[in-house]
Amino acid sequence: LTLLALLVTAEALLRAYQVPPGLVPTPTRVVATLHGVRDVLLQDAYQTVLKEALVGYLIGCSLGVLTAFLVSRYLFLERGFLPYATLFSSIPIVALAPVLVKMVGIDWPSKAAICAITVYFPVVVNTFRGLTEVSPMSLDLMRSYAASEVQQYRWLRLPNALPFIFNALKLGTTLAMIGAIVGEFFGA
Repeated sequence: LTLLALLVTAEALLRAYQVPPGLVPTPTRVVATLHGVRDVLLQDAYQTVLKEALVGYLIGCSLGVLTAFLVSRYLFLERGFLPYATLFSSIPIVALAPVLVKMVGIDWPSKAAICAITVYFPVVVNTFRGLTEVSPMSLDLMRSYAASEVQQYRWLRLPNALPFIFNALKLGTTLAMIGAIVGEFFGA
């Protein structure tokens, strides 16, 4: 109701003071223009959201979770890969986008790659943290029951990591959209 009241008030004030439409358009004019170009907007949304952001998000998240499982399982990967993953996660998207657009091309796969890379590193770090921050007593209990490594992951580490994984997935949705928009900016 507040938004509707604000829109009606803005419409009334803009018409009463005869503000030129080129300076500040009325809300009805904005809605009419959006309705007139809806086909173009829907095509652009399909390209940006579904082809670039969603594909990049799915690739980045799946590879990130898989990598986190491997890194949490093997100590040499934790020591060799995780510091670099943390370092690469701090690279700004704006610095990465022109390089990927030049390498992969100007079409949507380059923007999906930007999205995948921006999502990948936070997912790896968060999932790894969830898989390794397990209570030592719980691990000892699993070992005392002669649980295999797969059983420890299935019954202890994965349930413990779920809040971290979902937090990474939530963070990844925002990063994927930002990556798609930045990629569109450099691809234009």
